[in-house]
Amino acid sequence: MGLSKTKENVAIGFVTGRKSFQNVLKTYGYHWQGLIQEHSMNIHLIVAYDLNYKHTKVEDYVLLQSKLRNVFQSVLFLGPKEIHQMIEELCSNGVLTSDAANLLFEKGYAGKRNAVLYAAIRKNMDALLFLDDDEYPLAVTHRHQVALWSGQDIFREHIRNLRKYDVTNGYHCGYISPIPHLDFNAEFTADDFRLLIEAVSNDILNWANIQEIMQNGGVTYADPNVFIEHKTIFLEKGGGDGLPISGSNLGISLQNVKRTVPFFNPQGARGEDTFFSLSLTEQKAARIPVYTFHDGFMQYPGILNGALPLHLKQVEAFDAGVPERFYHACIGWFRYKPLLLYATDSAVYQSQAKELIRKLRYTMPKLEAYFHLPFNQTIREFVRFSNRVQMDYESYQCNLAAWQELTGKIDS
Repeated sequence: MGLSKTKENVAIGFVTGRKSFQNVLKTYGYHWQGLIQEHSMNIHLIVAYDLNYKHTKVEDYVLLQSKLRNVFQSVLFLGPKEIHQMIEELCSNGVLTSDAANLLFEKGYAGKRNAVLYAAIRKNMDALLFLDDDEYPLAVTHRHQVALWSGQDIFREHIRNLRKYDVTNGYHCGYISPIPHLDFNAEFTADDFRLLIEAVSNDILNWANIQEIMQNGGVTYADPNVFIEHKTIFLEKGGGDGLPISGSNLGISLQNVKRTVPFFNPQGARGEDTFFSLSLTEQKAARIPVYTFHDGFMQYPGILNGALPLHLKQVEAFDAGVPERFYHACIGWFRYKPLLLYATDSAVYQSQAKELIRKLRYTMPKLEAYFHLPFNQTIREFVRFSNRVQMDYESYQCNLAAWQELTGKIDS
């Protein structure tokens, strides 16, 4: 598979809604230029953009500097028009029904990720690497009160491992959690907050790692042992929420497209990486020893120009924009949590949902009083999505079936 018998063809995928996407792309792109010269490899760019997220315009994405454009063998931008054309083509050629195509490609950020994934398959790529517009190819550790920075060879680490694994996922450091440093008091205790974390917990987010993040002022530091040992870890699926896989620093092998799975989110919710990982059953996935730095609060744009801070700011509960970001994260968690619970074990869903609501009714009024934001809305959102969980589960299954039908008609 591949456009050339002698060269590997790798697609870089972005799903973005920020102007700053261009700055992140430059940081990666000029590094990739050296890789192309050193190795027999073509790198292709596929970008699905969202004009509504930050009220951007098409020109914010498609107008690349010629030096950057020349890094890539090909460049493809997917806006609403292009994705609609993709759907129309699949339907008119009898590949998918209109309902199936729309389910795969028109549902929020999952639809955009699926469009990038399908475009990479259609372009006959050997692999696809998803990157985010707020993550940088750096790792930060902490020693003697000073931040220590390390460049990360993300591209080569993924490509090397994708020759063996179906899915590769790196590590994340920086501001990966929307949860700030909190000063607890008699009205809002650590035990109160623990109930919330238990309610949203999964294989990535749990009380133990949240405690550590809060102690570090909202910052997740890279583990130096990951660099020293440099081990690839096979990810085994347990009995919980699926594999602990995130949607960025994510590699997908396209050597056998029938082993790929689609992204999915309930309508009006997120969680597309969660349901992608839940759909991995027979596929081989690995955690690879490479980090990205997540600038979740967009506080360090200078990093892309080489201004590496010696100290990372502590994210306080009442810093500008922090309470709102945390509030919206909670809304997002409890919109997709019903489907996650139902899809992992429908037999115990009702009892789990009742217990979760009990915890929310206890802790959300405390959060509402602490932040002066309507955190009780999360209860209503959970109940609303719980009431339609069977319908969302059917859509999730139909999404998987549509992808299997689509890839079943592609020659690997």
